[in-house]
Amino acid sequence: MNFIIDAFEPAFMQRALIGGLIAVVATSLVGTWIVLRGLAFMGDALAHGVIPGVALAVLWGFSPAFGAFIAAIVMSGLVSAVANNTSVREDTAIGLLFVGMLALGVVIISKSGSFKTNVTAVLFGDSLGITQSDIRNQLIYTAIVIVCTVFLYRPFLALTFNEMKAQTLGMSPRLAQASLL
Repeated sequence: MNFIIDAFEPAFMQRALIGGLIAVVATSLVGTWIVLRGLAFMGDALAHGVIPGVALAVLWGFSPAFGAFIAAIVMSGLVSAVANNTSVREDTAIGLLFVGMLALGVVIISKSGSFKTNVTAVLFGDSLGITQSDIRNQLIYTAIVIVCTVFLYRPFLALTFNEMKAQTLGMSPRLAQASLL
């Protein structure tokens, strides 16, 4: 049994464990609503859809996390816009934008002759390389997720089970959906 405890003796392993546990809290709160809405594909799509943002951020000297955040907002906004303004269903919009954003990221990486970052590290990350700063940022983001989940519980609940009912109750289903994405 000591071999389990011994594995977490180094500081980098402790940070990796703490980072993973913090991520579990945030993703479980969001993931529940995502699955209930039938948008399970959105998580995978966002993970690949942020690649253009990460690539551009690295090329321009910004934080990859900042680029990923901006690309995630752009992709979520585009999914909402396509689903709300066309006859294309939301899951189809997610699939289209997933492939489009991934392709754009690959083009940006391949066309830039000066991309000096390890592409594998960008694509898969490094959970053992988590710093105290990363943990602090994760705590902030998780706190935001918790606050949003608490304050938007009723709109999320109504939207999940009956969009028309949510609108009848005076809630904004589009705003709740955009917040969820």
